[in-house]
Amino acid sequence: MYALPDGQPHESLNHYSKGAVIRFLHEYTAGVRQAPGSAAWDSFHVAPTPSPEISHAVFRLRTPHGLIDVERRNTSVFTLHAHVPPGSTAAVTMPDGTLHRLGSGHHTLQAPAVEGPRPHGDLYTGGVTT
Repeated sequence: MYALPDGQPHESLNHYSKGAVIRFLHEYTAGVRQAPGSAAWDSFHVAPTPSPEISHAVFRLRTPHGLIDVERRNTSVFTLHAHVPPGSTAAVTMPDGTLHRLGSGHHTLQAPAVEGPRPHGDLYTGGVTT
């Protein structure tokens, strides 16, 4: 709880329950996670968890290096568009398990479409170790 300028109590929107939902959308739906040991998002992982209920997701984050932009679509082909800012690298694990290491720039990757969630060896890193 916190007080509005007029002194009336108001519930806070800064609670773990709301942050947990956003974290889930970022880390599993979009699949974007900062790499362990990374500073200022200079290294990050992308390993989206496909779902038949969610065919399209977009993630954008301004970092000290620039904009990270990830868009994924699961239609007849799983397509991932990623923008890696200068000074950053990305390790991308596609739903079929293929690993791509990306430098700065715009990238488009494709894999066979998936019908449901893929098994993960390590959900936090998408099976990628640094």
